[in-house]
Amino acid sequence: MPASARDRPLRLLMRITTFLLLAVAIPLALVAGGCADGIARGKAEKEILNVLPEIIGPADSYQVKVDGSASAMLKGELRGVRIMGSNVRPEGLPRLARLEAIAREVKVDTRTYRILSAQQATWKGWLDEEELSEMLRDRVPYLQEISVRVTADYLEASGRAAYGRVGADGTVWAVPAVRNGREIWLLPRRVSALGVGAPVPDWAGQRVASILNPVYVIPTEGLPLTVEKIATEPGLLRLEGSLDVTKLAAPRR
Repeated sequence: MPASARDRPLRLLMRITTFLLLAVAIPLALVAGGCADGIARGKAEKEILNVLPEIIGPADSYQVKVDGSASAMLKGELRGVRIMGSNVRPEGLPRLARLEAIAREVKVDTRTYRILSAQQATWKGWLDEEELSEMLRDRVPYLQEISVRVTADYLEASGRAAYGRVGADGTVWAVPAVRNGREIWLLPRRVSALGVGAPVPDWAGQRVASILNPVYVIPTEGLPLTVEKIATEPGLLRLEGSLDVTKLAAPRR
């Protein structure tokens, strides 16, 4: 038998073997790449999770979701970062029952953990009725026994106004507003005193507003954030705004 004829089955076997090896190797390579991305995301999420109490403040819990490839993360490049917190207590700011923040295209110095650049980040924070009541107690000391209830439409503040020995129970229904990107205001729409309720005339609303407001002013130091939207939800006041993540102070390592 000619040599070429004898080699033909061998060449065919080699081709079949090569095909089978490729058929197995390609999916394994793809799976390995996916695992590498997953491992890198998990590591990045853990690193961020560890520093959040120092950067933002203590909380009952934080969750972090990171988006990006392993190769990019090794260079400190994250396609997206989402942070969720429960009962967050930022220094110098009101306690937030919930916190959500999203940043896109984040570049981090992998040695110092300093954020070098990022697209504009957004955040949402929710204040519960207990925290709002405390804020009003601090703002208007002559109002006693203040309690706040939040509905889908209004913020309802009830308490007792004391002037010397004279006192009267009353309730104010107000809508929230944002001023100057840092101030939280309450604009009265209706008042009730001694069981008699009535809409607030413009002049009276302005007078009450001048006493109450601003209910809170976000300090310029601390977290570099601004408030752009505010709205009521049942039981909560929702704040929304932007956050300059490049000014977040990274902890020393």
